[in-house]
Amino acid sequence: MAEHDWSDVQRLKQYEGNPTILNLKYDEKYEKLMDYCRAIIQSNEISIRVYDLTTSLLNFNASNYNLYIIRRKCLQQLNLDLDQEMKFVNDLTFKNEKCYQIWEHRRQIIDWTKKYDYEIQFLQEILGSDNKNYHAWQYRIWLCQQFNLFDQEIKNVEYFIEEDVGNNSAWNYRYFLLVHLDFDFEQELKYIKHQIELKPTNEAVWNYLRGWFRVDEQQNKHQKFKQFKYQEYDIVDFVDKYVKEDVRFAIAFIIEIKVHEKQFEQAIQLCLRMGSDIDPIRHNYWNWKIENIKKLQ
Repeated sequence: MAEHDWSDVQRLKQYEGNPTILNLKYDEKYEKLMDYCRAIIQSNEISIRVYDLTTSLLNFNASNYNLYIIRRKCLQQLNLDLDQEMKFVNDLTFKNEKCYQIWEHRRQIIDWTKKYDYEIQFLQEILGSDNKNYHAWQYRIWLCQQFNLFDQEIKNVEYFIEEDVGNNSAWNYRYFLLVHLDFDFEQELKYIKHQIELKPTNEAVWNYLRGWFRVDEQQNKHQKFKQFKYQEYDIVDFVDKYVKEDVRFAIAFIIEIKVHEKQFEQAIQLCLRMGSDIDPIRHNYWNWKIENIKKLQ
C-alpha cells in the first residue's frame, strides 16, 4: 500500500469486551489498519488512501465483505481504472479461490465494464486446480446468462466431462445450458447412454439422466427446467439392463417408476434388495422408503 498520512484520523479500536477464552491476537499491522478502517467507515471517507487501505486489508483477509463495498464506492466515485482493479482481483482470487466475497466483487466489476473476453480463460485456470469449485461454476452460470455464451459453452463443458466423468458440477452446467438452447434430445439421450456404458457406477451421469425425466405428474409451476415423459422413450428397457447388474442408481430410478405405475410390491422388493444386499449402508433409508410406499397401497 502506498504510504499515506493518517495523522488526522483517530484510530477506532475493536470492541472486545472482557473475554476469558478465545482471546484473539491480531497481527499488529492488521490491527492498526483495521482501526483506521473502522474510523473511515464512521466518517464515510472516500479517497485514494481509503482505496489503498482496502487493498492492504484484503491481502490480510480476503473475505471481509465490507471492504469490497467501500472499495467499489471508491472505484465509482473516484473514477478509478477498472482494468487495474481486475488485475488486483485476479491475483487475489488465485490466492483465495473459494472466497465467495471475491467472486461477488468480480461479478460487479465485469458487470460495469462488460469486458468478459478473458473470463472463460480465467475460469479454465481456476477450475484446473479444482474442477468442482462451486463459486467458479456459479460465476460461470452468471457470465453465460449475462453475455449469452450458451452456444460456445456447450462445447466447452464437454472438456470437463471428458476430464472427469464424475464431475457433478459439469453435468449440472450442461443441463443448465441445454434448457436454454434448442437441441435434439434423442441425440442427448444417446450421449448419456454412452457415458453410462463407459462407467455404469458413475452416480453423476445417472443423476443427469434422472433429471431429464418426469416420473410423477407434478408440474414445475416456475417452469425453470425442462423434462420429458419417460414413457415416450426406451428408458425403462435401458435402465433395466443395469438393474440386473445391481447398479444401485439404476435400481433407485426403477423404484420411482414402479411406484408411479402403482407396482408397489415390486417397488418394495427392490427396496428390500437395496437395503440388504446392494446399499446396506443406507438400510434405514430403504426401510423408510418401504414404509412410505406401503402408505400408498
